[in-house]
Amino acid sequence: MAQPPHSQLAPLPTNLPFDLVSETLGRGAYAFVRKGKEPGSGTVCAVKFIHKQYSEKYGNITPKQLLMEVGLHQHVGAHKNVIQFYASGESTIWRWIAMEFADGGDLFDKIEADVGVQDDIAHYYFQQLIAGTEFIHSKGVAHRDIKPENILLDSDGNLKIADFGFATLFKHKNQVKKSTQLVGSPPYVAPEVSEGKGYIGDQVDVWSCGVVLFVLLTGNTPWDEPTNRSPEYAQYKSTGGNATYDPWPQIKPAVRPLIQAMMEIDPSKRYTMEQIRSHSWYKTNNPLLDVEARARGLVLATRLVEGLHVPLTQVAATPEDDGDDEGDDDDMDYEEEDTIVVDDVETFRAQLSSQAEPSSSAATDATDATDLIPNTQALSDDMESLTLDPEDVNPELSSQQPSQYLREKAANAQSFAANQRRQQYHSQQSSFSSCKTVQ
Repeated sequence: MAQPPHSQLAPLPTNLPFDLVSETLGRGAYAFVRKGKEPGSGTVCAVKFIHKQYSEKYGNITPKQLLMEVGLHQHVGAHKNVIQFYASGESTIWRWIAMEFADGGDLFDKIEADVGVQDDIAHYYFQQLIAGTEFIHSKGVAHRDIKPENILLDSDGNLKIADFGFATLFKHKNQVKKSTQLVGSPPYVAPEVSEGKGYIGDQVDVWSCGVVLFVLLTGNTPWDEPTNRSPEYAQYKSTGGNATYDPWPQIKPAVRPLIQAMMEIDPSKRYTMEQIRSHSWYKTNNPLLDVEARARGLVLATRLVEGLHVPLTQVAATPEDDGDDEGDDDDMDYEEEDTIVVDDVETFRAQLSSQAEPSSSAATDATDATDLIPNTQALSDDMESLTLDPEDVNPELSSQQPSQYLREKAANAQSFAANQRRQQYHSQQSSFSSCKTVQ
């Protein structure tokens, strides 16, 4: 199908089951997202393209882990606060995942630094975050990378949890797995992850949700990482959660105990989802819920933009230059692309055509839900990859401390993404210069 010119250096597959109708919408270390449109129904979707070679070489993300992302995202199913999975396929170079398109951007860009958002907006989005996360947990799945950058918004003001790249099945047939894999973003991970001593997936997600609430209310993370390297975390730990450094004083007394309970250092004492929903601040009546859905989206968008103190004339002239890309032999410059293999294209087209309304309530029977295994064809020969995987380890950790490993993994991903943005920028400048010469 026809595609507009694209910015990545490695060509995309040419026989995708949808048209690509945008340039890159977002880019990570090893993946980027573009908008797709299914010709038959005209339905728009978001398509995540993951470079398989680079994800494995620089992110230690194996092909099996990519299949886990696909399988677990499909396994989670439909919920109004979770990005819906449509289909996936792969070629020699790329693994792609088609999913629901949320046109409101990510939550991170709506939060004013050092300020946060207004209390009622924070409350509204926090309730939706808990609803989506609890639903994911009811399927036995832990996200393990909950942060504002992985939370999207739609035009009706609904929050959507996205990116299942670090997800794991922590519960299956009443068995609970204790993970050891070091994944996540340092400011948002629970301390037991940084310590490398093993953790339970839903408990670390609760911690991350608490950090997100803190960020919504203050515009800051409480620390760079939950280890004694951070003086802020050291104070929080030594005072039993009663930290006094900024911005803790700006958090109102009504909500502070909830944040402290979600960020309880002892995971066995940390709040559960049921306890969160029972907290008085969580149950506070929010006038935003009385506004009709479409109008609510406009109200939220207007107020969020008004809260951002960014000059309209401010633009980024060039990408950040934080590394030398000379002599890089890994330039993703491939000449040919193989035919893709679509895991379940008929299901994809059926889902796009039907666009069934997702259920708004979380499943109540977690045991039954976690017994379900998705019928993703790519996983049909390896169903054990969706059970309690004993290979949840860190073979590249060697002698590093777990917290150091997490820091370096995050820094390497950021550096690699910056290199890719520089290559994209220079490629665009070269094309622009060529056009001027022709004219």
